[in-house]
Parts: sequence; C-alpha cells; structure tokens
Amino acid sequence: NSNIIRMNRISLDENLQEQYSCGSPLFPCQVDDEDIEEFISNEVPWHWHHWIEMLYVYEGEGIINAGENTYQIKKGNGIFINMDTIHQMRKIAHEPLHYYVIAFDPVLVSGASQFLFQHKYVDPVIASAELKEVPLDQEIPWQKKLLEQFLLVYELFKSQQFGYELLIRNGLTNIWLTLSEWFLRHPIVNHSNIPNSMADRTKKMLNYIEQQFGNELSI
Repeated sequence: NSNIIRMNRISLDENLQEQYSCGSPLFPCQVDDEDIEEFISNEVPWHWHHWIEMLYVYEGEGIINAGENTYQIKKGNGIFINMDTIHQMRKIAHEPLHYYVIAFDPVLVSGASQFLFQHKYVDPVIASAELKEVPLDQEIPWQKKLLEQFLLVYELFKSQQFGYELLIRNGLTNIWLTLSEWFLRHPIVNHSNIPNSMADRTKKMLNYIEQQFGNELSI
C-alpha cells in the first residue's frame, strides 16, 4: 500500500494514524514489553490511534509529547493516552528506555453501546476535549493505585492462565473506575512537567494534523 509509511516497528497512514490491530476483534487488547532502541532514531514517531494506550516505564526515563504537552516519565511512572490523541516518545541521552504498553478498545469496559456503562463512565472520558492524556506518578496515591492495576493486567496477560481474558477485563474496568472517579470529581489542569518549548515548536504541526484527520495529508 503506497499510502502506508513504515517506520521500523510502527506503520502509519497519510494522516499519521497507526495501522495496527489492537489485539483481535474477539479480544481487543494488546500488551507489549518495548525497548525504545528497536525504533528508528530511538524514538516512537508522532502518531495516533482509535484506542486507549497506557505506558509504564520500568527502566530508564523517557520524554513523551502528547497533544500539546510534554512529560518526563521516570522509572516506576507512566501515562494514560486517550483515543485519537497524537503522541510521540523518545529516550533521554544515551540511557536505556524499557516500558510496558497496554492498548485496548474501551468496549471491553463498556460492553454494548446501549449499556449504562458506556454512557455514564466511558463516554465522558473518551469524549473529553480536556482529557487527552494523564501522566501517572507513583507518589500520588490514586495514580499509584492505577499503576498497580496496570501491572496486574500486564501480569495476567503474560500468564495466559485459564480465564485471563475475564480477569483482564475486570482489571481494565478497575483502571477505568479509578481514572473516571478522579476525572469526574476534579477539574482538568495542565499536568506538563516540562516547559512547553517543544510543544510550542510542534503546535502548528499538531493543529494541522488534527484538522486533517479526515483529509488527505501531504507527506
């Protein structure tokens, strides 16, 4: 396909949407153990996708640009990235960067679209213009709880024990409950922990991409 841009471990279309199947149609959840050095130039390129992505850094430190914010993610911390949020990741200097990724379709939490779960808990999060990403810091109690829930899902996926899909669905529901409870009770603020110089330099590009999601993008 001439419209697909292949960048080592990630394939993008003309609009920078990742061309990747999140798990399978029967179980739309994927868990990976990633090494940033397996990507070209030791960075994950700008991209977006129509599913939720969560990261947990277990070795090294990384810089994540998500939306118009920039974060330095240390060992033991992570980030929640909402659907359709454009993002990019790179390591710091020559240090290693290893991290876990959980990608999932929120339908695993909501069930059928007519269910209460979709309208009361899932839609307010995925439809929020403010909640494009949430950095997760183990020093903050509710975020530490969410990171522990993340690691439980990761271990369940690795185990492939009988019923692990049901247990993962339960784990993702607990993650969603922790996140949505915080979101629905607290105002959104800019959580960026790095001055926005990089975000400022890319702001025009981000705005252009967001405007062009449904249109042809010149590469």
